[in-house]
Amino acid sequence: ARSITSSRCRPLCFSRMEDGEAGSPLKPTNCSGDCNAGTSAPSVTDHAATSACDPSASGAAVSDLVATALPQTLVLAVLGLVVAIFLAVTIAFTATYGGAAPLRRVFRGIPPLFVSLPVFWIGIILIQIFSFRLGWVPVIGADPAQALILPVITLAIPIAAPLAQVLMRSIDEVREQVEQRKKFEQGIQAR
Repeated sequence: ARSITSSRCRPLCFSRMEDGEAGSPLKPTNCSGDCNAGTSAPSVTDHAATSACDPSASGAAVSDLVATALPQTLVLAVLGLVVAIFLAVTIAFTATYGGAAPLRRVFRGIPPLFVSLPVFWIGIILIQIFSFRLGWVPVIGADPAQALILPVITLAIPIAAPLAQVLMRSIDEVREQVEQRKKFEQGIQAR
């Protein structure tokens, strides 16, 4: 039997199935203290089979784990929504009221692009650009504010895209109604 411990988990003990040969499947056994202090270190396959640490192994209640993570999760979600709304409004107004026609066309193409990008890919690209290439946000050892920058942007982009599309449609409809009302009033005055 082998004992595999993690700094966050209780020891997990595993022994080989019937034949006991290397490479045969592992099965969990009853752990009490050190399973077998004299065994060699686990192999890569043993580690892969036991690397997942289930919440019950830490001894903490799931409600306690959720309560611990909830404040940071809410901060991330709220900041992501605020940035998404700001980004959506900026894109929509620039796409509708932007100076030159080419600029408006570019901004009208941004929401479909943002919708089509997978979220995990956005995160990877942001890390590559802002952490590795530019060095603006450290990957390791960031303070709490720096640690929120890339996750907030990663969450904001896919949320901002449909919001910007809806805002652009709404702005276009209101502009059409205003133009139709002006034409109607001009037609009445001409009579």
